[in-house]
Amino acid sequence: MTRRFRRSIFGLALFALVALYWSQSTVLDTTESNPSVDFEFPEIVNPQEPFEDLRRRYLTLISEANEYSVAHPPIRKRSWQDRVDHIHANALHHYYTLDKHEYRTALWEDISELTSSNLTATFYRIGSLAQAWATPSGPLYHNQELLGDVLTALRWLVQRHYNPSITRVGNWWDWQIGIPYQINDLVALFYNVMDADLRTSLTAASRYFIPEPIKTGANRVWTCKIIAVRGILDSNQTELDLGSQNLQDPDTILLDYVESGDGFYRDGSFIQHDTIPYHGGYGKNLFKGLADIIYLLHGSAWELKDKRIGHIYEWAVNSFMPIVWRGALFANLRGREISRKDGTDYHAADDVITGMLRLIQIAKDEKFVAKLKSWVKFNIASARPWHDYLDAAPGSLYRAAADIIHDKSVIPLEDLSETVWMKKSDRAFMLRSTYALALSMSSDHVSTYECLNHGNLKGWYTGSGMTLLYNDDLGQYNDGYWATADMYHVPGVTAHLRVRKPCSGSRYVSQDGRTYGSTSGQHASIGMKYLSWGRTVNATKSWFFLDNEIVCLGAGISGIGETHTTIDQRQILSQRRIYLDDIEMPHESTFNKTYSPHTLHTIRLQSNVEEASDIAYNVYHVSENLILRKDDRTGSWIDVNNGHVIQDTTPFQRKYVTLYIDHGDSPVNASYIYSIRPKPELIPHLRTFQVLSNTEAVQAVQSVDKRVTGAVFYGKAQVPDFLTASTACSITLTASETDGYVKVAIELPATPDEPAYFHFKQLAPYHLRSQVDGITVLSTDKTGIQLAMTRASVVLDFVLH
Repeated sequence: MTRRFRRSIFGLALFALVALYWSQSTVLDTTESNPSVDFEFPEIVNPQEPFEDLRRRYLTLISEANEYSVAHPPIRKRSWQDRVDHIHANALHHYYTLDKHEYRTALWEDISELTSSNLTATFYRIGSLAQAWATPSGPLYHNQELLGDVLTALRWLVQRHYNPSITRVGNWWDWQIGIPYQINDLVALFYNVMDADLRTSLTAASRYFIPEPIKTGANRVWTCKIIAVRGILDSNQTELDLGSQNLQDPDTILLDYVESGDGFYRDGSFIQHDTIPYHGGYGKNLFKGLADIIYLLHGSAWELKDKRIGHIYEWAVNSFMPIVWRGALFANLRGREISRKDGTDYHAADDVITGMLRLIQIAKDEKFVAKLKSWVKFNIASARPWHDYLDAAPGSLYRAAADIIHDKSVIPLEDLSETVWMKKSDRAFMLRSTYALALSMSSDHVSTYECLNHGNLKGWYTGSGMTLLYNDDLGQYNDGYWATADMYHVPGVTAHLRVRKPCSGSRYVSQDGRTYGSTSGQHASIGMKYLSWGRTVNATKSWFFLDNEIVCLGAGISGIGETHTTIDQRQILSQRRIYLDDIEMPHESTFNKTYSPHTLHTIRLQSNVEEASDIAYNVYHVSENLILRKDDRTGSWIDVNNGHVIQDTTPFQRKYVTLYIDHGDSPVNASYIYSIRPKPELIPHLRTFQVLSNTEAVQAVQSVDKRVTGAVFYGKAQVPDFLTASTACSITLTASETDGYVKVAIELPATPDEPAYFHFKQLAPYHLRSQVDGITVLSTDKTGIQLAMTRASVVLDFVLH
């Protein structure tokens, strides 16, 4: 069954559910739908009635009822109605399965077990009913029978399961964030039809469990927002003061850049839980939540005026724009959220796009707004047809997003060609218009992965050199990949095959691990000294981002037990062709083939997408067996996450091609050289680079045209006839094709106590274009250029004499 077919079946099912409702219209007494409900949005909150204005403004943030307009072009009108149909179909399903009996023990049978996650899920299902009740042009809009049942269910919930007499059990997040957040939305949606006693009971319960802001990062933003909105809904100035002022409290460092621990870093990194790169989880929630609060309180007595609020615009550009590609947020920044059925890369990116759209509404800098609009348009338009942001956009932003898409004056991001190195999160990205590669590593300050609350049970190696290649196959990592992939053969990783227990090694930080990186803009040199959890694998690994090729080196590989380096593991449609050394392999449903040592093997996989680029892999100087495997893998989401509010035990199957190098049993000083070509048609030559060094001391490559050179030094070492470095570092040199300049990027692990020295032999005909602080030119002659450096990183321009 193809992906498109599975998605079409789901859409037909939703349509059938709505059709069934209309065919049985006697089941509910519906009210005629209003095609458009508009909310006034004052620029400045009325100081005489601030809570009323802010309450109505909050309603615009969460309601689906305020954006549809019959004046919109037909294409947007149809898209909006499809969205409304989905909201009502989902709610109809929950409404028909709601237990309405007087002596019920749960509201829904499938989440009847008394766990904190099920309690949160129950509130969110009621939230879906409330949203449908408030959304025009659907069968449940302002339905009185539904309203009565929902309010009765809320009374039942707060009396039995969520009030000050209840002892909190399970996950704190459910009690102090998940449920209070939903209570605010329910009170806002039902404000004019909910009796005062029920409203008081709900807000009092929320206040008991979360009386003041707590935690750090996204959790702090969530709790501040909960308390501020609760103050708005309760006309409680003290609470609104508490929520808004705590966001700006210098002691919380929420709005500051950090140098360790949780928060945003100057290099674009975002960390949560001390050692986990989490842009695609807590980071996106912080970004979106903060943008919403800025918008909500704008023009009121509680407007956020701290100068540090401006950092959110820097975070938008430096932390989030580089990590979303064609509407997908890279999985290596999503932590344990990759193990959730309802949490794809696209859903994660939706929150970032929402935050960007909110900033577009409030930002005053025209160039910044234009840049964000260009980025938004590229990511919404290029994600189709796999995913459409308009299906998920908040109602208050639907029109803004649609207008950007249809505005011909907005030019989408194009000619993308850059590399990004986020040192503090050990992440690197190669970004091109037609593909992107995301690399994740670990070190003495970044964990290999996180397993928490029974989520991400098998994420063992997702931070150990994992390389994810994104291309025209938009569903590659978003169609059950993490529930069915072989997690002992994660792409890019060198790992042993000993069986691991779920959650083993969670948050492991290797005190011996180190990472290095530098980028000249378009190219990058990245390296890692790797020691696995349990000390079963030791390796020196590096990645060099060239023009349209990623060169991967490994040296000093030692392992305990069977040890493999996985080149890639990709989902593939059964009819797609595979080529080995330019010869098409016979079509077989499954196989496991071993190829003996050889000077060079080339493997090419036909794309799952018609008329899209294949992927080519070149494996050089293979001294060990190369394995090519095609198999069907069966899994279910509960295999990788049995603690999420949405649990699915249904097994499903995907077909994979896996390519790996077998280093044998307990290897000593093994090595590898391979390259990945995301668009092989752009590289007519078989060999485009030479390896200058592949040892535990230094790994280095140079393109055959000598335009790009990259080296990672793991201590004092030299690359004969090219480079010498006195300390561990990464160096990337890129020569201009036209103007005679050479750009040299150098990055050390930290600012050195003593000067670091470098000798660039290939720069003999060049001189430094201008003086740079922390850089001293010691000599320039026919043997090259010698430099001393007293700073942590630099990008230098050299020009021909």
